[in-house]
Amino acid sequence: MHRSGSATKSIDLSRSESIDLSLSKGNGVIEGVIRDESGHPRTNVAIRLTRPRRNFIDDVYVTTSSSDGRFQVNVPKGTYVARAELDERTTSARLIELDDQASVDMTLDPRIDSNARIAAEAWSRKARSLLATTDPTGADDDLATLTPWFEGARIVGLGESTHGSRETFQLKHRIIRRLVEKEGFSVVALEANRGELKIADDYVRLVTKDEAAAVRSLGFWTWRTQELQDLLRWLREHNAGRLPRERVRLVGIDIQSTSELARSSSAWARKAGAPADMLATLELLEDPNLDYPSLPLEQRQSLLRVARALEAFSRERLAPSSVVRDAIGLARGLEFLSLAPPHDFEFRDRAMADNVLAELDSRGTERVVLWAHAGHVARGAFDGIATMGEHLARARGDAAYRPVLIGFRAGIFRAIDASKGPGAIGPISSFELPEAPNQTLEAVLASGADRPIAIGLRDVPSNTIPWFEARIPTRWAGGMFVNERATTILLAPRRAFDGIIIAPRSSPSIPATAPGN
Repeated sequence: MHRSGSATKSIDLSRSESIDLSLSKGNGVIEGVIRDESGHPRTNVAIRLTRPRRNFIDDVYVTTSSSDGRFQVNVPKGTYVARAELDERTTSARLIELDDQASVDMTLDPRIDSNARIAAEAWSRKARSLLATTDPTGADDDLATLTPWFEGARIVGLGESTHGSRETFQLKHRIIRRLVEKEGFSVVALEANRGELKIADDYVRLVTKDEAAAVRSLGFWTWRTQELQDLLRWLREHNAGRLPRERVRLVGIDIQSTSELARSSSAWARKAGAPADMLATLELLEDPNLDYPSLPLEQRQSLLRVARALEAFSRERLAPSSVVRDAIGLARGLEFLSLAPPHDFEFRDRAMADNVLAELDSRGTERVVLWAHAGHVARGAFDGIATMGEHLARARGDAAYRPVLIGFRAGIFRAIDASKGPGAIGPISSFELPEAPNQTLEAVLASGADRPIAIGLRDVPSNTIPWFEARIPTRWAGGMFVNERATTILLAPRRAFDGIIIAPRSSPSIPATAPGN
């Protein structure tokens, strides 16, 4: 899941009565100047300083620039993401490590060229393809229009704008079928934990028959849906009758849970004659209820040392590559759980990219289709943090990595309810968004369409490039809903994605029917 759905505890520093601005031992000073694209200082610009929290309830401090463009605030020491906003213009995010004092100057984006927007809208109406349906069981002839998007690609990233949309998930399922059946893709990589997802992989490769266990192994509520259950069933059906080496594999690339990796590592380590202290540590880490981040630092460091020793031990014993990758995943998972935001998210995206590359190289001929939130799949950076997609593009090049955004114009989706204020995390609920406002990505590219549209961005007319490479308001939600404003971000479509698919309407994803879900 991506941080874009995090809730916020907002403090307005422009109002002196809202916070004690005295500089305490736990506070520091952040100051700077906000300028426009011409270098002129700008007054009354909102500056948002976000201090990420592990529980997704971020602290957000808001102030405004003075007449000379300057701002200065006293806030608790820590790590912040700074961004300035004026109307629909913004600045690049800046990562700040605040001890006693930090200085950050920011420049607002240029105004979006209205002529370029008009040109982009006119061109998109001619260039976009209308897809026949979102139903993955139907014919896929209409998806032939996407073939040029994926020519030469070793990795295709399919990123949903929200985790809770049925139509978005169904479109991803349709494309995966096409890539497997017509393009020879052999690995489906999911934003789920590596250890747990082995259970689902065994199910789709016909090693086991327990569908309920396979659904549970998807982990997050976002994936334990009827739409993903349908994908598991299709992968199993596709693999039936094929030799084991020809079967499509389902792999987890996330590192947020380590208990199953500890369990599988422990089983191998016992057979390999591992030292008793290593086996004892692995037994402790097998406990799914272990609250690793809350352990004393010295104990966490000790456990991490043993996990790293396991990797070295597995290499010395010439263990199968899957065993070595489990050991690496265990150590990385423990390291991730020790990091504070936003460094944990930076580490996570880099680790997920490494896991994708390991699968890509495992046999030398693999082609991987990647299922994750668009915030991980996109090229570039969010809040100054390089995405998984950016790491993949750097490692293999833009020709080998092709990211696709899949979203919707209006409708209902599921998310955790974080709308009641700071600390008030509610149940998984359904939320409705109205028709995408004018000048948003969805309105410009997909207005008037009564079916999903698909449009490639690798070759766009020169007069549209200023719009496609500007930061455009785009529908965006992770696993939490705060308010309607928080479901929009600014992104440069052509820099982030090679193709965009937008459904006209969304309905909420449906919980899976598997027992125990």
